[in-house]
Amino acid sequence: MMVGNFTFFSFGFCFLLILTGCPNTGTKTEPAPPALGKSILECSADSDCTVVELKCCDHCNGGMVVSVNSGHVEDVKKEYGEVCSPTHGCTLKACSEELPRCEGNTCTHYPDPNSPLLDRMKPSVEDIKSLAPYLVACEVNDDCSVVETGCCDHCNGGSVVSVRRQYAMDVEAYYAGLCPADTVCTQMACDGELPQCVDSKCSHYPDGSTLDPSAPVPTDK
Repeated sequence: MMVGNFTFFSFGFCFLLILTGCPNTGTKTEPAPPALGKSILECSADSDCTVVELKCCDHCNGGMVVSVNSGHVEDVKKEYGEVCSPTHGCTLKACSEELPRCEGNTCTHYPDPNSPLLDRMKPSVEDIKSLAPYLVACEVNDDCSVVETGCCDHCNGGSVVSVRRQYAMDVEAYYAGLCPADTVCTQMACDGELPQCVDSKCSHYPDGSTLDPSAPVPTDK
């Protein structure tokens, strides 16, 4: 229908732009941890911190959590918590609980390494590339495994990471798939890397017993 030079289609298009341009007044701004302020994040022990869900859906289902000083929990919920409608729906995916931790006098959080759900999660490419916290969560050294991430090993231009043992094959397969079949590596010898759990996070260190620096490097005859 034409009204002057203005079509009904144009009216509908403009009306749609108006609707999509309106702000969502039911959702508050997502906080990044630094924006919460030093006093809100300050701590001296793990017990000073509390993990807070900020979204209508939990962190397993599209939401997010922050770890804050326990004395500021209600303030953070009031300032940053999402306002949820009674009809708001969430997916029902399960994942590990996030536990509070005090690191460098700042509240943070990490996946519960004792959660049975932790080892059932299939890591995404994004999680592997960023070494998501659940991939490196640990309690003891035996929880961790060292994985070569280069086309050549760490003695010959490559590198290693230490990850939760249950995900080592996933991480190794991802990096192996990035290497051309005709990759040629040098044959330098060096110490192997051993896994260790430091502050509930998988790490690694050189195994000094695998290569005696005073001994000649063996060569092929």
